[in-house]
Order: sequence, then structure tokens, then C-alpha cells
Amino acid sequence: MKWYFKLLKYHFLLKEAFTINNFLGYKSIKSDLKDLNLKFKIAIIIIALLTLVLSFIDFNYFFNNSSSWFVISGAIANHTQVWKIVLLSLSGIASFTGIICIFLIAFGRLSNFFWGTINVIIYGLFAFAWGYIGAAQLNIFFFLPFQIIGWYHWQKRIGAGETEVKIREWRWYYVLVGAIIIGIIISVIFYFEIPWLSKLITGQYDYDNQLAPHLLDTLNTGLSIIAMLLMIGGLREQWIFWIFVNLTQIIMYSGITGFININMIILWTINLINAVVGLLRWYKVIL
Repeated sequence: MKWYFKLLKYHFLLKEAFTINNFLGYKSIKSDLKDLNLKFKIAIIIIALLTLVLSFIDFNYFFNNSSSWFVISGAIANHTQVWKIVLLSLSGIASFTGIICIFLIAFGRLSNFFWGTINVIIYGLFAFAWGYIGAAQLNIFFFLPFQIIGWYHWQKRIGAGETEVKIREWRWYYVLVGAIIIGIIISVIFYFEIPWLSKLITGQYDYDNQLAPHLLDTLNTGLSIIAMLLMIGGLREQWIFWIFVNLTQIIMYSGITGFININMIILWTINLINAVVGLLRWYKVIL
């Protein structure tokens, strides 16, 4: 854990960060949402309602013979601990804030880090509670400090009187080649680390004898870290990696593990659409 604090200290003084105006973009929340196109405001409202429905209604019940169509009652029937049920009930907030975060990244708005912080904390705790150790460490140990680091760098790249971050346009082949190489290295490390940590904490790793899910699990972690680093740097190639992250997640929940999770497929499909919108906006195909 020490190296995380050293990383934060290397980028800036943590104490100073909390005294800087508009920490995590919280003062820009209202204006950033207000400035969105009407069609995107409508999309956010629809997605909010959909994520609320998905957090309480288990559509797997109608196809996979789940114990109950009501998510919480199903957890209660399985004698799940109360604190896990509480985190399960908050999963809708995690999904919604994550989707808003992606929307605002697509529009280069600083307040995405406020929503992103809420998302990674809730989802990280939820993933830990339910034994998704890879996702838990990705959100708590990587994405959470990345929110602060990202906010720090983005607020320096937004000029006075401006509301959008300046996009860096480096030579795409340098960015992609470098990112892919680093992503492969990170994925290889996590191929061994995630099962080890999962067994250490929970006593098991769900994909221990399943090569394809194991590879996708670690690839998703590597791609997510690379995509987040590119986002912090304001590089538009991030969206290519976010698209692949969403695709790997959709594949993971589409039966490759022996179980289809319809709720998760819907949520990751929404994220995939958002990533495509981000790609088109950052490449100035749409405004």
C-alpha cells in the first residue's frame, strides 16, 4: 500500500489538493449537467430509471430460474448477511453514477471525477463483499486514487472561462502501440495476482479451471487501467480501450462462465454505447 501513497505524493501534495477550489469538480456539477444537449439529458433520465429497475428486478429470474425476481428478496432467501444486502441495494447508485461519469468524460467535463469517485467506492465495496476481488482491487486501489490524480491534471488543462478539457492529439500509432504493450504486461501480472489475492481473501477463485474467463478477467483489468491512464492524460485513444473493456465484460456475462447474467449484459451494453459516443465526440465526429 505504501507505493500508492508515494504515487499520490509524487503528483501533488494531498493536503493541498483538498484545499484547492472545486475539488473533484463538485462545484461544476450543476453547470456541467445543465450544459448537456437536451437529447443527452433525456438519455440520462432514461438510463437512471433503467438502472433503478435493474438494481431491484432480476431479469435472470425469467430466463435462468433465479430464486426470485426481486433482487433483495432473493438475497434474503439465500441468507445473505445484512451488510451485503445493503451494498447490493446500493448497486443501482454505483451503476448510475458510473454512467453519468462516462457521459461527462465524453463531454470533457471536470465533474466526472465527482461522480466517478462515488461509483468506484460503492462498486469497489460491493465487489469486495460479493467476492469479486479483481473488480474490488481495481476500483479501490487503482480507480479511486486515479480519480484524484485525474482531477488534478484535468483542472490544469481547462483554461480560464472554459468548461471542457483540452484533448491531446498525439500520433495515434505511438499511443496505441505503447498502450497495448503496457496493457499486455499488466494483464500478465494480474493473470497470476488476481487468483492469488482472491484465494487469500475468499479461499477460492471462480475461474481457476476456466481458461477463457480467467483470460478475460485479467485482460479486462489490464485494459481498464490503461484506459484510465489515457483518460487522465486527456488522450482520445482511451475510448478504444473502454470499448474493448465493455466488450470483454459483455462476453463474460454472456455464458462463457456457464451462466448468463442479463442484468449485467444490459448495464455493460449501456456503457458500451456511452463509450462509442465518447469516441465520436473526442474524434469530433459528433458535437
